[in-house]
Amino acid sequence: MISRLKSVFPKIESSVLIESQTGVKYTWLELEKKIETFLKKLEGSFNTVFLEFSNEINCVAFYLACLENGTPLVILEPGTIERNPNLTKRFHPSLVFKSTYQERNGDAAETSWTIENCDILGDPKETVANGCAILLSTSGSTGEGKWVALSLNSISTNANSIAQSLGLTAHDRAITSLPLHYSYGLSVLNSHFYVGASIVLTSHSVIDEPFWAHLKKYEVTGLAGVPTMYDMMRRVAIHHIKSAEQLKYLTQAGGRLPENIMKYFLEAVSSVGKRFFIMYGQTEATARISCFELTRFPEKIGSVGPAIPGGEFKIENPDPETKNGEVVYYGPNVMMGYCNSLSELMALNKSQDRLKTGDIGRIDTDGFLWISGRIKRIVKPSGKRISLDEIEKELADYMVSAIGKDEKIYLFSKTDIENNGKIDFLSEKYGIHRSFFKSLVIDELPLMPSGKVDYKKLEVLIG
Repeated sequence: MISRLKSVFPKIESSVLIESQTGVKYTWLELEKKIETFLKKLEGSFNTVFLEFSNEINCVAFYLACLENGTPLVILEPGTIERNPNLTKRFHPSLVFKSTYQERNGDAAETSWTIENCDILGDPKETVANGCAILLSTSGSTGEGKWVALSLNSISTNANSIAQSLGLTAHDRAITSLPLHYSYGLSVLNSHFYVGASIVLTSHSVIDEPFWAHLKKYEVTGLAGVPTMYDMMRRVAIHHIKSAEQLKYLTQAGGRLPENIMKYFLEAVSSVGKRFFIMYGQTEATARISCFELTRFPEKIGSVGPAIPGGEFKIENPDPETKNGEVVYYGPNVMMGYCNSLSELMALNKSQDRLKTGDIGRIDTDGFLWISGRIKRIVKPSGKRISLDEIEKELADYMVSAIGKDEKIYLFSKTDIENNGKIDFLSEKYGIHRSFFKSLVIDELPLMPSGKVDYKKLEVLIG
């Protein structure tokens, strides 16, 4: 009898999952059978369970089975365990779940899944019983960063808040434009489950023609994307967005979207009666924590909006002149804490309600949050305090990614911005000699699975 899951997602029985390649539709009864199969596999499992989460039906069913069973689930990008086998020693999983989708000569074929039993390292009696439901990495595919522990209540309350912010109903239908091992992508799944809406499962990218064919065929109503995706869609897919009659709205989160691209989509979707939502998220608060409809408030372009229902933003230690300070979020969706091993996970108690985001920003008189950068993304050439995020915003038209090292600021772009006079512009703007800036041309910016720029890989390029 599945009961815990229905308390997390009260209307999940109305949800339908659709495999885009095969067209197979899974009602709740069919999904429930898969969940029950996996629940039997979970019997006697201790400590944690690993899931290499691909955008595929068996992975979704296993995810739901773990939520129902109460076994903490470590969510991984496919291939993470092979790249970092040390993870099993740190978290002592009892099971590892993987699933793949195969094609033959371009034709759809059935999916296959495997469950690997692991030797439990340590005392099996040391079952995690603190209410942790899932663990998400903050470091993309490496698994070496911080791990965020989230409770069922955090998942459920955040899904509810997102559904309210976007006005989701059981008639809505999403498509997995984002990977499900990424907190934003998982949030799309959870918020739709919460209201009994449907999800189309695909591994295609927005630059693939089949993605748009499936979006239209299955009458998808909402599309989620990160900044790099919006840049790609602007160049190759805006006609698909405009011509998709059932597509009602778009959401953007996962980093700052350059204002010129934001304006482009604002005008493009408004002209065909679609809505455009700007959002802001933190894995440590389950997923998205702010939202507003840019098509309703175009004068707020550049803001990330007010906090989601049930949440609140405050600014700590604001500057008397700019009113900028560290952004602190309060809400029931805040994590239990960070952990990098099973022992650290077991030491966690209950969810917090306060999160220092690490972002710098201000709140206007309407309650809208304006983020100016990250606290850790500050460099001081010649003693001048300069925000790398602010530089990226200034050079948004060139899609520049900036990193700092030894007082120098390195500017990565597909275009040599020095030849465009932008080095002189920055030198004059910040009052430092142009020698502190170095333009580096790169064919493609390295991206994490979430679509965000991988700054660590850029750091390697400068040595």
